[in-house]
Amino acid sequence: MIKLSTFSWSLVFVCAGFCCPEEDDYIEPATYTIETPELIEITDSRTTYALNDTIWIKTEVPVNLEHQDEIINISEVTGNSDRLYAYLDLYQQTGFENPTLLSLSPDEVIIREGEVSTNSALIATAFLNGQNFQSEFGIVLKQPGEFFISSYYQQPLNLLVDTNNGVLVYLLTTFKDSDEPDLFRFTVE
Repeated sequence: MIKLSTFSWSLVFVCAGFCCPEEDDYIEPATYTIETPELIEITDSRTTYALNDTIWIKTEVPVNLEHQDEIINISEVTGNSDRLYAYLDLYQQTGFENPTLLSLSPDEVIIREGEVSTNSALIATAFLNGQNFQSEFGIVLKQPGEFFISSYYQQPLNLLVDTNNGVLVYLLTTFKDSDEPDLFRFTVE
């Protein structure tokens, strides 16, 4: 068995000190989760539409919100962010237990305010306009059936404020004037 002298042990620790990079003091960015109901609205809130009608979806979020008994400016805490994202999906009810996620093309979405991406989910971008983040878009209803709009299937609705500094702001919300807070059901005849 090999015995290491005090000098050998000292040499091992000195070498290890030179080889190991210095550890950074990692600080996890702040995360705010704020419950704010009824931030997403179906503007005419009908539950029955005709073929080729358009269902309009509006998001309006005040820049100043209450978090833990304090009013915070969600744009300022995220590094003066000027945008907020709503992740929504359109589903069609089928005879099976799970509904079908529908993929929309850009010509099936009409934008009044903000931006909408249809690459995977419907990602509506609301831009800061004065004291509110705002977006509004419509979906042209091209086939009959029973549908609903929600976030990713069976997940709570949430909005995400874009971050310029790593601070995360999630807004847990609901549909305004809906019988089911996390989704909006409608029929196309």
